[in-house]
Amino acid sequence: MTGGDKDLTNLWWETIAKHFGLDPYKDVELLFSGASTNRLAALLGGAIDASVLSPPQTFMALQQGGTDLGSAAPYLGEFPTMGWHVNAKWAQANATTLIAFAKANDEAVRYMLDPAHKTEVSQMLAKASGLTVDDAMKTWDQSIAEKAFSLDGSISPQAVQHVADILAAAGDLKSPVKPAGAFYDDRFLRAAAQ
Repeated sequence: MTGGDKDLTNLWWETIAKHFGLDPYKDVELLFSGASTNRLAALLGGAIDASVLSPPQTFMALQQGGTDLGSAAPYLGEFPTMGWHVNAKWAQANATTLIAFAKANDEAVRYMLDPAHKTEVSQMLAKASGLTVDDAMKTWDQSIAEKAFSLDGSISPQAVQHVADILAAAGDLKSPVKPAGAFYDDRFLRAAAQ
């Protein structure tokens, strides 16, 4: 079970399945349920045999006797997990606000990723999400191990092109795929870094 036909979790499933020589649609009975909490409930209730889950649901499944088949990250290649989207016209008219947002985001990410703040950040995550502090700390560890966050919000042109190529292979973008610059504009990030 994944989140949906055009959901990111389905993209992860397709990539992993193809890596292991499976047809992601013909070799399994694929079902969809948008939220990770719903997929976890279906898994724990025995309605499905496997699902793509995100932390903390991954840890909850393990605590209930589930088996971890591993992270999608090793199969995705250079694949950004964090990004911000903005309307181009709005961005141009509100550059000062957008640059201030980028600076604040970068400061928050640096604080969050500093090991000296792991406990405090995990406690904040636990409080905001209803997680246990233990699961929040595991989520922090996994985010660090998988390099889930960029310190300056940047994404390499190669990563953007890689994602575009994956989306084209899934039929979400038309071929030939436009170059990375058509999908990603880093001028506001560069301004925030000054």
